[in-house]
Amino acid sequence: FILPSYAGVKVRKRVLENIQRESQILKDLQHPNIVKLLDFFVEDERAYLVLEQITGRTLKQLVEEKGPFNELDVLSFAMQMTSILSFLHSRKPQVVHRDFTPDNLMMGHGDILKLIDFNVAQHLESMSTHTVVGKHAYIPPEQFRGETTPQSDIYAMGATLFFLLAGEDPE
Repeated sequence: FILPSYAGVKVRKRVLENIQRESQILKDLQHPNIVKLLDFFVEDERAYLVLEQITGRTLKQLVEEKGPFNELDVLSFAMQMTSILSFLHSRKPQVVHRDFTPDNLMMGHGDILKLIDFNVAQHLESMSTHTVVGKHAYIPPEQFRGETTPQSDIYAMGATLFFLLAGEDPE
């Protein structure tokens, strides 16, 4: 993250506090299917998040290369996805990913899925974020209105499962 150097001391401090808070959220997310935050530091007007390296391909890349998955593989993925979302949504306060798509699920060693890209994750202290983010084919209607709930991630998981079985984005 590049810190705003010309926006004033107050803005810069607020941005740095937000990044530090988000890094603490990631650091607290200890789950075998979620990318791990290893370190956070600030240097030369930039904030850095050091994440676990995951060797593998995203589910999107795998479908594009090999075609749709079979039903048994998708069932295995669905079990892992529900474990991830159950963990995130049971946090206090809840964590909603808001971009749960085949692009953000990587297949690691042993067919273990890893959820990546928490840039748009939202710590839910209220039930409305007023921000629309994500890939359109995977966004539920309430997220288009700027309202995000844990059910938004569940909708996106359903759209992801559709993609894995059909080999194309849902309409």
